[in-house]
Amino acid sequence: MYRFRMWAAAWWLGLAAAAGGQAPKSQTDLGQALIAARHSISVGPNGLAGEGAALLGRAVGEARYVAIGEDHFTREIPVFASAICDLMGPQGLAAYVVEAGPVATDAIAPMLTAPDRAARIAAFAKAYPNAVAFLDGADENDTAAHCAKAAGAVPYHLIGIDQEFLGAGGFLLDEILKSGLSATARRLVTELRDEDRKGSAAAAKDGNPGGLLIPSAAEDSLARVEAALRTGGDVRARRLFGELKASHEIYALDARGSPEANGERARMMKRHLAERLPARGKVLLKFGDWHLYKGVNPLEQRDIGNFIAERAEGEGARSLHILVLAARGSHGQFAGYARQAKAQSFVMSQDKDYRWFGLAVDRMGAQGWTLFDLRTLRHRRLEGMDADWRRVIDGYDLMLVIPEASASKLIGYTG
Repeated sequence: MYRFRMWAAAWWLGLAAAAGGQAPKSQTDLGQALIAARHSISVGPNGLAGEGAALLGRAVGEARYVAIGEDHFTREIPVFASAICDLMGPQGLAAYVVEAGPVATDAIAPMLTAPDRAARIAAFAKAYPNAVAFLDGADENDTAAHCAKAAGAVPYHLIGIDQEFLGAGGFLLDEILKSGLSATARRLVTELRDEDRKGSAAAAKDGNPGGLLIPSAAEDSLARVEAALRTGGDVRARRLFGELKASHEIYALDARGSPEANGERARMMKRHLAERLPARGKVLLKFGDWHLYKGVNPLEQRDIGNFIAERAEGEGARSLHILVLAARGSHGQFAGYARQAKAQSFVMSQDKDYRWFGLAVDRMGAQGWTLFDLRTLRHRRLEGMDADWRRVIDGYDLMLVIPEASASKLIGYTG
């Protein structure tokens, strides 16, 4: 019976091939196809406009999960994310998911609706420098506050799912010390906090974060505190210390040059997201672009983007993946512990990992931003499509190209 079925299947496929023939190879090259797939779009404080805005609006309306993959720390991309929140708000925006640690994000979230928001963020940054990623950026914080307002009356959550950032050790330990601890656990946590203060003071002098607690803690010190909290700490204390230890392990793997650092980070983000996702409502995610690919990303990981694509399909819903990059300009860069971000000039296509992007820049519209509908290219046989372009087209649905970006700044930091 098995042989008959195999033979019958082969016969049927042969008939289909004979009747239809092989699909002819397209003579259209990728550059021409990008021109056909492009749309003009204007992005500004008043929202979205242009022919691409209507296309984008329809795509956002059809998706439960909208993922913005970006180049970090520009002023322009947060404005775009705010405009997406304005689209999603009336549709039931329930969560904004960001590339920051869950504990630090929970601390920042209540500040977003305060009338003195900037002053509170600055005070947090002064007390715990570099304890949170991105949300202490002026433009990123504006977007987080804007999205909370756009959500309106819908139950809404700001969700951080990444590892805790380099400088978060002192904050986490102070939160643990607020818990009910046994005498032994309190003594060991206090000793670790003293170690953190010494490392933070040294880092403040030269800006080098390598001696901070999260990246550099001694394994035996962490093990002693973990054991003490197992019997002498409450549930919250153990959870907070678990986040500290897991973040330390990822930084330690990265310092050793282990590719497992990326894998463990991706797995952590998936676990955090699964724990925190609201049961209903629309979800916006904003991460570095490599994290949000469907399928395997350039780091050879199935990252959070693939996770939400699969989850959407399992729910009978959709995800929309939007890549937003600038052709050139400047973006903010980490300049050292407790220091203001520095503006770094760039031409994106000169980066070895983004050489593929030059073709899109060359096919931009004459003015303003350009939106490329990559969905129209996905199932076409196009000449000149290399492995990088194949990954981008399979991994993202829409791509927006900004002619020139400008660098963002951190709140509460000096040079």
